[in-house]
Parts: sequence; C-alpha cells; structure tokens
Amino acid sequence: MTDPKPYSRPPGRVAGIDYGTVRIGIALSDPERKIASPYENYTRRGKEPDARR
Repeated sequence: MTDPKPYSRPPGRVAGIDYGTVRIGIALSDPERKIASPYENYTRRGKEPDARR
C-alpha cells in the first residue's frame, strides 16, 4: 500500500543544538535543508544562566 500524499516539509531553516558539558553549540541549515553550518558557541555557566540565554 502506498501513501496517497507524499511527505512534504514546510519551507525554511532548521536549527540544531548540541548540549555539551562545557559548551552549547548552535547550527543552522540552509533554506533548502541540505547543509548545516555553525552559528554560535556558548560557554556554559550553569542551568539558570544557560536557560536565560
């Protein structure tokens, strides 16, 4: 059985978040979602300060 409607993604970028023990890294994809590039690295300071950022 095949799905009558093929899966389609909404357009736009995707953000990826890497929660490390020392840093949090953020990456953004291109609009076509083919490749992601680093956007920002944030040095962790604790749960509350990290959440506010």
